[in-house]
Amino acid sequence: MTVTPIDTISDAALQAPPAAKARGYWATVGRRFARDKVSLVCAFILLLIFVSALVAPWLGLADPYQGSMIRRLRHIGTPGYLLGTDELGRDMLARLIYGGRLSLTVGISPVILAFCIGTSLGLIAGYVGGKVNTAIMRTVDVFPRCCWRSRFPVRSAPASSTPSSR
Repeated sequence: MTVTPIDTISDAALQAPPAAKARGYWATVGRRFARDKVSLVCAFILLLIFVSALVAPWLGLADPYQGSMIRRLRHIGTPGYLLGTDELGRDMLARLIYGGRLSLTVGISPVILAFCIGTSLGLIAGYVGGKVNTAIMRTVDVFPRCCWRSRFPVRSAPASSTPSSR
């Protein structure tokens, strides 16, 4: 049995070429996303919807609230009404895009509010520390559990109180 000296092992390790740097997580995700054509098309459509909702006032669309009984129930593809009109003669494309503005506002506002509140509480807890940190963290830990029943009152009611169980 031959034993390899430790010097030859370390010399071989030092002479080996450096290992290629591994890609990061987001680089791998980006590369896989760029290769997937369906994902790119879907991302483009979502981006188009988002941008059109943001720039809706500058697109020159018809007033989404102005109705006309003369133009009611126009079919899809009617000149001037790409998606047609509804029962009150309102342009469906304009209503869809302006409705997207409201949906974006309702969807993004709570996220921004939660970010601001969470960041402020975290900064206060981290800066002051001690009992203030403990009080803030325990309050934040308990808050979702206290509000669970108020968000879903029907599901949190006892099963015996439902009409079907009588």
